[in-house]
Amino acid sequence: MKDKILFFIVLTVINISAQVQLKVITYNIMGMKPGTDPPTRLYHIIQNLKVLNPDIIGLQEINESLNSGGADNQAKAIADSLSGYFGITYYYYYSQTHLSWNNQFKEFIGIISKYPVEQQGFYQLVPGAFPRKVVWNLINTPFGKINFFNTHFDYQSTSVRLQQATQTINYITQQENQFQSIATILTGDFNDTPGTSPINYILSANFWDSFAEANPGLPGYTVPSNAPTSKIDYVFCKYTGHLLIDSSRIIMDQPYSGNSYCSDHLGVMTTRFRIISELSQSI
Repeated sequence: MKDKILFFIVLTVINISAQVQLKVITYNIMGMKPGTDPPTRLYHIIQNLKVLNPDIIGLQEINESLNSGGADNQAKAIADSLSGYFGITYYYYYSQTHLSWNNQFKEFIGIISKYPVEQQGFYQLVPGAFPRKVVWNLINTPFGKINFFNTHFDYQSTSVRLQQATQTINYITQQENQFQSIATILTGDFNDTPGTSPINYILSANFWDSFAEANPGLPGYTVPSNAPTSKIDYVFCKYTGHLLIDSSRIIMDQPYSGNSYCSDHLGVMTTRFRIISELSQSI
């Protein structure tokens, strides 16, 4: 009897040690919106990210100056700062969507990863008020490859957002069929609240709203940052049996000075654990 109890204890300890954490963030950084002190906001975004230490970040509203040649691209600045701070290479990928803030800046949608990116690409979505895209990375994490997608839907029309949701899911399916992975994650600013047709369409494609799953009954509001009343930013996860949602929380929710926030959005960070299926079967 003692040997049997010891056997289960040893397996439990092994199982716990075999769980690997993956931290994923979605965040709309509000670009270089005039009158919002973008350099100071970006500095505080980076300082927060150093504390949070995420593995993969989906960023919306990335800006760079028109004539900078990418030298002041905000995603590049974040990745370079994290690389220098942690002493490892952070990979970044972004694709331009349109010109923003009265055509003063280039705007991009992008992904930052602390793990190597094997493949990357984008799909052009039907335009609404602005052109939109979904970007994709096949990321080689220590515990398996992940198909990671990030997007930013139209803010004016529900019907356009539903078309964009349909196109996004079709693109995800296409990439999943071509590139096998242990999990699929979709992040973004979807400009829609829970229960709307675009969000329901994504959920119907076997995705889970990670914040809602980890925090039943909590609203998860992300906008506006100084007094949030709506939830439009999500980390969606497709259940595969390999990665299970451990926790999810709202981030960037404190002002860095007075009533000044890093963005007009709050972010979402979801933590997932790999479950060793072979070990569970052996138990």
